[in-house]
Amino acid sequence: VGESGTTCRLIAAILAAGQGRFRIHGAGRMHERPLTDLASALSALGAGITFEEKTGCPPLVIEARGLDASPLPGGMVDIGCDESSQYLSGLLLAAPLGRGLSIRLTGNKVVSWPYISLTLDTMERFGIGFTVETLNNDAWENADWRALTRAEPYKLRFRLQHGAYRPGPHAVEGDWSGASYFLAAGAIGPKAVRVQGLNRESLQGDAALIGILESMGARVEWSAGTGASEVTVFPSALRGIEVDMGHCPDLVPTVAALAAHAKGRTSISNVAHLKIKESDRLRAPAEVLRKVGCVVEISDDGLIIDPPAGGP
Repeated sequence: VGESGTTCRLIAAILAAGQGRFRIHGAGRMHERPLTDLASALSALGAGITFEEKTGCPPLVIEARGLDASPLPGGMVDIGCDESSQYLSGLLLAAPLGRGLSIRLTGNKVVSWPYISLTLDTMERFGIGFTVETLNNDAWENADWRALTRAEPYKLRFRLQHGAYRPGPHAVEGDWSGASYFLAAGAIGPKAVRVQGLNRESLQGDAALIGILESMGARVEWSAGTGASEVTVFPSALRGIEVDMGHCPDLVPTVAALAAHAKGRTSISNVAHLKIKESDRLRAPAEVLRKVGCVVEISDDGLIIDPPAGGP
């Protein structure tokens, strides 16, 4: 899986739903990145998990016998996502391949909902049915998952039946993560930048970039292009902001670069898990920004950035 944590976590759950012996390994920091909570859930569902080097991290061997929740109380498996929402996404994708599975979110951290909603949206588009339930006043109730904004431990669960994914045409919308660099360049560069093909109503968490740019003072305009939406960001005088980026952590390096061009301090919070990515995504941008004169503090869960006095 190279250095792709997403591939590792999603495919581990999917392979465990199959039959046979599978070995997952990677490169770089992949063998230091945690899988403990996902491995515990898969073990509870009948998979044999052996870590070959560091306990809780790849490389690992999965002895797959299909996912079976029947031995568990209420047929319910628990999954904590303190380290990554991909643990839950992997289980959701694998659940229809088993005998029917119910999943309860546990742990200590509110999970970034956009990534979960993207998983559910994709499953629904490929013909998978499911029920999402939330705990309200000590009673579980069916929820409109598209209206949810938070995934709160012990207050959210999913029920999925055995089913087959249905093939068919599928249009993949533009990637907000990749577009973020060009849109940020529009705000701090000499000319406006226009990007086509982005969904203004996207479930992608990184669509939050537009709101962040606007809160920093950037001029943003939407227009309907030929067969696609277009968004243009214009050169703007930016100001520092305080922003919780727990729902869009992949944007942190982009926003950190914007902060170097803003007037005043920018404080980014709720992204402690970025320290265990393929690189330390808090330390890496901090080191580079310091080279261009920024004063950067790495906090317990984010970055505090003061731009250079005379500009970057």
